[in-house]
Amino acid sequence: GSSATLTASGGDSYSWNTGETTNPITVSPTSTTSYTVTGTSNGCTGTAVATVTVSSDTSSFIINANSENICPGGTATLTATGGSASTTYSWNTGETTSSISVSPASTTSYTVTATDNGKTSTAVVTVTVGSNLSISVNSPTINPGSSATLTASGADSYSWNTGETGSSITVSPTSTTSYTVTGTSGSCSGTAIATVSVGSTSFNITVNSVSVCPGGTTTLTASGGTTSTTYSWNTGETSSSISVSPNNTTSYTVTATDNGTVSSAIATVTVGSSVNINVNSENICAGNEATLTASGAGSYSWSNGASGSTITVSPSFTTSYTVTGSSNGCSGTAVATVTIKSGLQLEVNSLTMCAGNRATLTATGAESYVWSNGGTTAIINVSPESTTSYTVTGTANGCTGTAVATVTIDSSFSISVNSQTITKGSEAILTAVGATEYNWSTGDTINPLIVKPKATTSYIVVGTSNGCGDSAIATVIVLDDSVQNIKCVDLFVPNAFSPNNDGINDLEFVLGNCIAKMQFIIFDRWGEKVFESTNPRDAWDGSYNGEKMNTAVFVYYLKATLTTGEEIVQKGNISLMR
Repeated sequence: GSSATLTASGGDSYSWNTGETTNPITVSPTSTTSYTVTGTSNGCTGTAVATVTVSSDTSSFIINANSENICPGGTATLTATGGSASTTYSWNTGETTSSISVSPASTTSYTVTATDNGKTSTAVVTVTVGSNLSISVNSPTINPGSSATLTASGADSYSWNTGETGSSITVSPTSTTSYTVTGTSGSCSGTAIATVSVGSTSFNITVNSVSVCPGGTTTLTASGGTTSTTYSWNTGETSSSISVSPNNTTSYTVTATDNGTVSSAIATVTVGSSVNINVNSENICAGNEATLTASGAGSYSWSNGASGSTITVSPSFTTSYTVTGSSNGCSGTAVATVTIKSGLQLEVNSLTMCAGNRATLTATGAESYVWSNGGTTAIINVSPESTTSYTVTGTANGCTGTAVATVTIDSSFSISVNSQTITKGSEAILTAVGATEYNWSTGDTINPLIVKPKATTSYIVVGTSNGCGDSAIATVIVLDDSVQNIKCVDLFVPNAFSPNNDGINDLEFVLGNCIAKMQFIIFDRWGEKVFESTNPRDAWDGSYNGEKMNTAVFVYYLKATLTTGEEIVQKGNISLMR
């Protein structure tokens, strides 16, 4: 039922496993409990554990002992309290006094047991060992009469051997001098030494700067010292000369020391640009000349021994030439290929037409042309009565080539059109195929044609393409009565419908009055099933997966068993019109 106050030290802020962030905190455990605290200072953290021991015997006495935080190598005094003059103590270190001194190398817990008149009480304390402070400070080099700023880091407060405090001080030594700084955070401390090197105006070191090509290596040499001079490069090397191969322009610093005098110099290695050589390739006919021109450099050397940016060659077979270009000590290469062509590649059109028409043939790929019919232009007109081939010979740059154009006389041109059976008052969709233009006996020139005859009617359509013409007849059968008058064996699948919600011919279904069972499937032109039903009352509304299908021709398959027991299989096309 008692409370205990836990106090942490050694940090700037604290966080307890109880969720509290104050210091100290008060706890009232009902049983022996350990509490963990995390301290933070300058970005560093450390933890410690405090144990509050609750005696189960209310008649016994309570012993307490302090926890401590120390630095490495430090000593902590642990003292048990709560006993009387007759209380005896026993620590897990073997000591038997109420107070003991310990110097652990790492964070350690200690247990003390107190006995008084046969009653015992135990307490556990933790000595937390922090980290040594690591103090950093710069060591600059200055010229005589100049000042240097020394800046230390790694602690909360600082003390210099000059008597100054603070993380930074300014000094002006007349000769090379060392300065000691001690940093402190909490009860821990650390030291560092800064050396300010003072140079001499009589000691001057120099180093060469150079230019290299990409991937090249150069030597940097420091001079101006004596046989006793030592050197230090920012690359880590310590000789007077070093070899470097930078990928891009880079500066290098060398520091020379001689009898306490320091001098520095900077060399810059300039990396030039790669030499990118460009050169053309040519395609020529055998016996002709090709001109090759290189660019991108100052001077050029060719694999055939020639020099200069431009050369003229006349190989008898396909040949490659390598050119090397140089600029400012850097070089690059390129390859030009002169390809010997076997002949011109002519192109000419072929076409199909009806007898009596005129065909235009066009040749390309040359400069001049001669046709087998005597024509001498790139474009000629011919009117053969039967299928005929025409050969054209083209010439350009001393090369020749031939091509053949065939004019095919089409004597098999024909068109076709569907017929349809509808109920009285319905529309029929007539679709002609095989031509590009159509004229119907109704005077219409559209295709497909939608008609609504009152009685069975025939329609003539004339189709034309490329001057060819043909005709076909479509018959629309108008049923006199309802589908009840369809004979048992007369299953009827309309070959066109228009699902545009106008109340006319909006649905596609099977007509018949004796269907016992059936399977009705509709496929699109890629063979994908878009509708299937086994119920004669089901109809397709022209949609698939909730999307309206576009105008197209579909294929149906119907397998039905009539009430008479007869089995009927039908296949055909269905035109969907929007």
